[in-house]
Amino acid sequence: MTSFQPDSTPIFAHADHRYHFLVRCVGARKESDGFVFEGVLDNDEPVPFVVNPITPHIIRIRYNAAGGGIDHDTPFTVPYEPEEIRADLHEDEAAYSFETGAMTVRVNKSPWQMVVRGGDGTIVFQQELWDRAFVIPVTYPTGYSADLDGRIGAHETFSLESNEHLFGLGPKYMSVNKRGHRAVMWCADTFGTNTTDLSYISVPFFLSSRGYGLFLNHGSKSIFELGSYSAVGGSIWVDSPLMDYYLIIGKTPAEILMRYAQLTGRPPVLPKWALGVWMSRCRYLDRATVETVVERMRSLEIPLDVVNIDPAWLKAWVETTQPGCEFEWNTADFPDPDGFLRGLREHHVRVCLWENPYVPGGTAFYEEGKQKGYLVKKPDGSLAEPDHPLCSGMGLIDYTNPAAVEWVKEAHRRLLRQGVAAFKTDYGEGIPEDTVFHNGETGREMHNVYPLLYNRAVYEAIEEMNREAILFGRSGGPGSQRYPIQWAGDSQCNFAGMAGSLKGGLSYALSGGAWWSHDIGGFVNPVEGEPPPTPTLYIRWAQFGLLSPITRFHGIGPREPWEFGEEALEIVRKFALLRSRLIPYLYSYGHEASQSGLPVMRPVYLEFPDDPHAPFEELEYFLGRELLVAPVFNDAGKVTVYLPKGTWSDFWTGTLHKGPAFLKLTVPIDSIPLYVREDSIVPLGKEMQYAKEHPWDEFQIGVYLKRKASFTLYDGTGMVRFDAVKKGRAVEFRISPSHKTYDIVFHKLRNATAVEGSGSVSDMQWKSGEDGTRISLKAAGAIALKIRV
Repeated sequence: MTSFQPDSTPIFAHADHRYHFLVRCVGARKESDGFVFEGVLDNDEPVPFVVNPITPHIIRIRYNAAGGGIDHDTPFTVPYEPEEIRADLHEDEAAYSFETGAMTVRVNKSPWQMVVRGGDGTIVFQQELWDRAFVIPVTYPTGYSADLDGRIGAHETFSLESNEHLFGLGPKYMSVNKRGHRAVMWCADTFGTNTTDLSYISVPFFLSSRGYGLFLNHGSKSIFELGSYSAVGGSIWVDSPLMDYYLIIGKTPAEILMRYAQLTGRPPVLPKWALGVWMSRCRYLDRATVETVVERMRSLEIPLDVVNIDPAWLKAWVETTQPGCEFEWNTADFPDPDGFLRGLREHHVRVCLWENPYVPGGTAFYEEGKQKGYLVKKPDGSLAEPDHPLCSGMGLIDYTNPAAVEWVKEAHRRLLRQGVAAFKTDYGEGIPEDTVFHNGETGREMHNVYPLLYNRAVYEAIEEMNREAILFGRSGGPGSQRYPIQWAGDSQCNFAGMAGSLKGGLSYALSGGAWWSHDIGGFVNPVEGEPPPTPTLYIRWAQFGLLSPITRFHGIGPREPWEFGEEALEIVRKFALLRSRLIPYLYSYGHEASQSGLPVMRPVYLEFPDDPHAPFEELEYFLGRELLVAPVFNDAGKVTVYLPKGTWSDFWTGTLHKGPAFLKLTVPIDSIPLYVREDSIVPLGKEMQYAKEHPWDEFQIGVYLKRKASFTLYDGTGMVRFDAVKKGRAVEFRISPSHKTYDIVFHKLRNATAVEGSGSVSDMQWKSGEDGTRISLKAAGAIALKIRV
């Protein structure tokens, strides 16, 4: 049974463990790719401590407490070329040190302590020497522990400043700010909860307001105590004698995230249709139901791009009702799959099929995998089963076996040839510790790695066939952002579950995740009988979901808007149409994410890291840079919105608000607090029933200008840059070469006296009044406008 507080004993509170730690550095040398510091433990054991500069802002730190090697590759990182850094080793009476150009690394001789300073000399990271009460230690310095069986785990301990904030560690649902938290990195099925710190995705990376990020490059179980046991120290323990982590410094959290993406990869650009509305439920039981839903969405003019079909499409599911996958259609309930898929595509709807990596016993797919050695084994050579109460009698696909990966890819290709567009890669967290993989590693070592390999294989199969790819992935780890998207999993069907979905998404955003989604309406209600969401919960979640990076309606039972009354239907249509207009905006941010690694959904802290309130704002978020969204999490419509410094325009009314400020609002059921940041340019496309219904050649460009603003719009064929700048009593606005029609709205630019246009502009008209200035025109190249006020 799942424990909701796994491994709850603090790292340094195991009475049966022996703890040893570094006490001095007795020498150092420079090698071709880094520096070796000769450490000595309290029991006089030598431990070489290796520091490799990767770039001026990134160093890699490794030591092996058991005296073994430190060569260590994981699939979490991507190939990178270390920058040439001319760093020399220096020694004085107290320490050894070297400089990278952006940081100084100093290792004190006695007592041992590594201290890292930024370019301005400020300490950004330092190992913690001691936190103890008289002779009783609270934490130990850098070293290792061993249990009664001799099992060794390395640990690192570092100091925490009293006002330091910490973020990351994957999509944890309890709090975005991780200061004072303890987290176990062990991918787990949360079984319908997102109100605990269990997570399907484990990302052993965090960033600090002090100006550093730390990425533990390890697939074994690890534990992070970030001020939870000691108020002055953070600690990391890994279930291995090898400690291997990267230290990344940056002036802002955005810089740290971009450098983390250098190591672990950036997301690809998503297909446009992936940004439309996804409709799903657990579960559509037959073809007729799916077709009826699609036809009704179209007749009601509610945008729709994708339908997801959970396991009822599988033959084995009908026979066993167990969640396994053998890639064979249930043709009794889904007859003529080719015709079914073709008909949906004629409605401009794509299909995403559910799968998991567990193969039902007794199926032909299972027998083939067993015969060819494609399934994970136990130490005695028999086949392993998933560690999951619903999946007994199933096999685990061994993604460390290249032949097994090709076997699974071919199973996907058969479906892709039929017209399937995407796969929902569910599960993947159930690897038992005592299993043995093709690559020789055990489940203990592979548990956290397996989800990445699983999702990678499926993503590559789609990409190789379709050239564009998207998953709907549940489990994962570092590097999962390379195979988007990830979603919150099985959220509770209440306002707490809705809030947990947002907190998880913001936590993932500060862990390197670029794309995020959640189940609109919640997956399962913890109340007995599993009642559906109330209309109010459904509407509030739909507003949040339709202003999220990826939008999917899903849960146990129907999640279509007509199931929740006429009011819900009208409100969902309104927000779905708004989303259709925002698809070019989101698509443009997808391009930015592919270049920088920055997330599309952003915590307030990421955009305003110097704001003292920002670390604690976890119930609102930025969609891109320009739009601030504050969902409503209660039946009464009450919400407190925090607006950071600057001028904010209410998206709906145009009312201006000056920040920093807290707004206490009662929000009508048909609205959601949505604000536009000053110095923003927001492109809106035409309303669409699906993402490619119209050419992207007509845009409304909203300009919210105080001093200077810019935006780069991507349309799939190229890019258009918009620049606005205020100069005295005039505004200059430039559009890079394009062939489009624009309706440009300068909000609050009142009573213009003249508008001058130059370049490839035609059919220009304008009007100006108390609310602002509006200019319509056609572009056949570059354009420059000057508005005089």
